[in-house]
Amino acid sequence: MQRRARTPLRVIPIVLALFAGLSVVVLGVASDHASAAVTKTVNIVEFGYSPATVTVNLGDTVKWVHDSSTVPHSVSADNGSFESGASCSFSATASCLGANATFSHTFTKAGTFGYYCRIHGGPGGVGMSGTVIVKGAVSHPTITSVQPASVKHGTSKVKVTITGTHFAPGAKIKVSGTGITITSPTRVDAAHLTMLVTTAATAPKTARNVTVTNLDGGTITKTAALKVT
Repeated sequence: MQRRARTPLRVIPIVLALFAGLSVVVLGVASDHASAAVTKTVNIVEFGYSPATVTVNLGDTVKWVHDSSTVPHSVSADNGSFESGASCSFSATASCLGANATFSHTFTKAGTFGYYCRIHGGPGGVGMSGTVIVKGAVSHPTITSVQPASVKHGTSKVKVTITGTHFAPGAKIKVSGTGITITSPTRVDAAHLTMLVTTAATAPKTARNVTVTNLDGGTITKTAALKVT
């Protein structure tokens, strides 16, 4: 009877462990799908592109879909980086996009790309034209250490060095909590940032989080990285 009573207690942790393992796997898969390239559609309707401006991420594809009308159009980049029909014109419509035709382009460079219809528009946003905004990959800075790791309350302009990776020009530094002020934040190179830290005499004696954020939105927080003593 005792052995039978103990059996559920042994099985439950195993079952919970299996479910916990499955949860980790599912989260990992969801993350991969979230970062996968996607295709966005721009409709060619009458004499315009809809939407006229589309924003995508690096590696994404834009697919232009002509409506059911027989009015010929093209999708021609201002800088020549993509083209649905270079010879499309009033007198040569064979290479133009016709009814229900499609054209796709995958963007491998970040930037803003204007485009136009060779028949009804022109470069620089003239007439029938549109824009594709391609956002670059977000950086992933890291913090390996903050030195010195502690500062006394009531001290002024203590130089603190943050060591890590992928610190971009213009990176911002933030220290959590009250009673602490940062001045002269400086990017030395991609692996080092410095700042002058001043703590008020009334600053709480606690460990503070240090956060670095690049201009592209990439951010990292090191918990309890700087202690006020």
